[in-house]
Parts: sequence; structure tokens; C-alpha cells
Amino acid sequence: VPDEEQVERKMLEILDELARSGALSLSSLLLGGRTMTNLVVTILALLEMSRTGRVRVTQEEQFGDVSIVPA
Repeated sequence: VPDEEQVERKMLEILDELARSGALSLSSLLLGGRTMTNLVVTILALLEMSRTGRVRVTQEEQFGDVSIVPA
């Protein structure tokens, strides 16, 4: 079960990557580790950052990749 510290660490990783590249895709975030825990932690981090207005998460087409940009 992911804990709060794992989610916060992932949020910082995502924000650092966004600062460098300006935009990300969900598929690129999941390349580093294809485990269920990594997937859950990444999704929770993105949901929290979206809820607090730090990022915008969009999907152009059904079943397409998800784009993440700074808000």
C-alpha cells in the first residue's frame, strides 16, 4: 500500500521533470518502473497535483496517452 511519503516524493519528481521539459506524458512517467505500486503512486500523485492546481491533466482521444502540463 503506497504511503503518503511515496506520493509526495513522486510529486516532487514529476514537478522537477515538468520544470525541465515543460510537458510530460503518462507513458513517459511510467517507463521507469512498470510495477503496480509505481502505477498507483504515479496516479495518486497526479490526482493530488491536479486537485491542488499544480498541473493540468488532459487526454485528447479515448485510449490515447495522457498529457501533463504545469497549471
